[in-house]
Amino acid sequence: MKSDLSVADPLDPNSWWLDIAPTFREPTGSYSTPAARWNAFLNQAALKTLLPWLRKEYIPRLHPWPEGALMPTFWECCNGTAINNSQTRIVLIPSEAVDIDELRVPQEWVDIPNWVADFYLAVQVDVDGHRLRVWGYTTHKHLKECGEFDHSDRSYNLAESKLLKNLNAVWVAREFEVQEVLRSQPMALPALRKAEADHLLELLGTSELCNPRMEVSFARWGALLEHGGWRKRLYEKRVRQADQWSVVDWLTQGMSAMAQEVGWRAGSLQLAGARGAAVACAKGIDFPSGIGDFNRSLRIAEQIYTLQVIPEAENTYRFRLTGVEGYVPRSFTLRLLTEDLRPFPHNEVTALENTTELVVTVIVEPDEGLVWEIEPTPEDYERETLKF
Repeated sequence: MKSDLSVADPLDPNSWWLDIAPTFREPTGSYSTPAARWNAFLNQAALKTLLPWLRKEYIPRLHPWPEGALMPTFWECCNGTAINNSQTRIVLIPSEAVDIDELRVPQEWVDIPNWVADFYLAVQVDVDGHRLRVWGYTTHKHLKECGEFDHSDRSYNLAESKLLKNLNAVWVAREFEVQEVLRSQPMALPALRKAEADHLLELLGTSELCNPRMEVSFARWGALLEHGGWRKRLYEKRVRQADQWSVVDWLTQGMSAMAQEVGWRAGSLQLAGARGAAVACAKGIDFPSGIGDFNRSLRIAEQIYTLQVIPEAENTYRFRLTGVEGYVPRSFTLRLLTEDLRPFPHNEVTALENTTELVVTVIVEPDEGLVWEIEPTPEDYERETLKF
């Protein structure tokens, strides 16, 4: 990436132009409409250009949230890209508008509790000139208090005159641990039952709806997106992609590409038809006993842990949490929930003292979905629904 930062005046946002990498031609991922694909292009251009710059100039450990492979599940329906570290979340809001008189932030980034950011950066993309710039920014609190809400497109809008301009001041203050309230407390969204979520997925999961975010009330739409598993399923339906989170399919067909990209791995996996004693799985497909596990690494409080999903018998799976240092600390909890986040008998276990592992074993119904949780929450955790 080539930029003119060496001659830029940090107090003058007009000099913050960065060149978009010439190798960037089109976004990764599949999209249901040309509008969604163009939205993804603008957002990926902003991400690829600004993330290296922000790492170099301000916050070295910034990274995309969620995993890069999941970004299309946001861009399919909403403008904006989140990047964060363990303390700060920033949302990039790109626009190709020539006249920059206001920042328009989609309501999702402001009112969905687990999407809320500390800072929102206004990004102007000069497509013809292959460059972009940050021309202002705001905080969540300032946007909620001083912005105007536009019901026509469900966005919070802040006039150019009310935007902050000097990014350096923000990072200097944070470096010296100057305390400032950056976020307002968002309102909780209503809980959706699985039947209602399934209805919304059928209603909104067709590409014939070019703008699904405006088809139902924000409360229902926001609750659907806040559940990471349902947001991923909405994306899959709109782009006509096979289910990426079916453990039964992982067993019989191999692990999906998206699951691998977010960190799931197969341990000593043998596919159906390999030698060994076989047991019937939930859908009547045979897979060998003792086939190993599916696992992913998690970072919790600066330490690495491993979550495993281990097939044990017909319809029976063991979820196991272990630590690379040989133990799981006291007070850690491993929990399983139904797809609509309800508990069930014997669904969780808590370490009463340092222990070698935490284990929850479940018997599942065909096509049942489970959501896993761990306390303390893993870094960059987002809900996913594993299907059985």
